[in-house]
Amino acid sequence: MKSDLKLPKSVISVYPALVVIGFSVLLLIWMRDYDGAALRLPQIVAASLLLLGVFDLWSRLPIAGRATIVDIWGASFERREMDHTPKITDEIAIFLWCFSCFLAVAIIGILPTAPLFCFFFICQKGKASWKTAMLVAILTLLFQYVIFEWLLDYKLYRGLLLSKEGFGKW
Repeated sequence: MKSDLKLPKSVISVYPALVVIGFSVLLLIWMRDYDGAALRLPQIVAASLLLLGVFDLWSRLPIAGRATIVDIWGASFERREMDHTPKITDEIAIFLWCFSCFLAVAIIGILPTAPLFCFFFICQKGKASWKTAMLVAILTLLFQYVIFEWLLDYKLYRGLLLSKEGFGKW
């Protein structure tokens, strides 16, 4: 499906891909001090983000293999998945949701943050009832606890307020 919408230069430029690549590199540098199990998941996330950023950059540049990359990923600016261009305020709002989630993980940890984030996001952005959001939040908490804490015996990050070291480690 070819779109007739005029896309802003900021969307089709290489800068969004470069921002993703830069962010992933910063994550890789920031987590250098982590060791053992604490390093695994952030390293996988940052490396995956870096790889996806490289593919995004590749698909935006007129270089060899671009058509193949666009075909593999299935969408491009000529074949868009969305038939509209979101307002910048909507994009900033989503960024702020993600940032608040990362901040909450740092402060109170993963176990309480994921259900809280699911609850508030589903109520606010999903416009679902609080009962639906509560069900999703409870299922998220149960999933995290059963899989990680109980079955894998892996203690999820507790956050600055709920860990023994607290802010002293920072």
